[in-house]
Amino acid sequence: MLQVEITQMPLQVRHFIERVLRGQEIIFMRRDKPSARLVAVNTLKQRPFGTAKGLIKMADDFDDPLPEFAEYM
Repeated sequence: MLQVEITQMPLQVRHFIERVLRGQEIIFMRRDKPSARLVAVNTLKQRPFGTAKGLIKMADDFDDPLPEFAEYM
């Protein structure tokens, strides 16, 4: 990972893109804090469908009316 002051971005865009395409990640800093990340598009992988299956549980009474709204029904 390469960290670069954001003011260098316009001066070296081609250089940064070439490095990213070779697999490097670049973090742009502003006042010593990370402000942007440059990565190659093909490194952003989409999660397969069903990855979170079984991780979320719904209560049996999830669809039941709330007592606070009984007067509106």
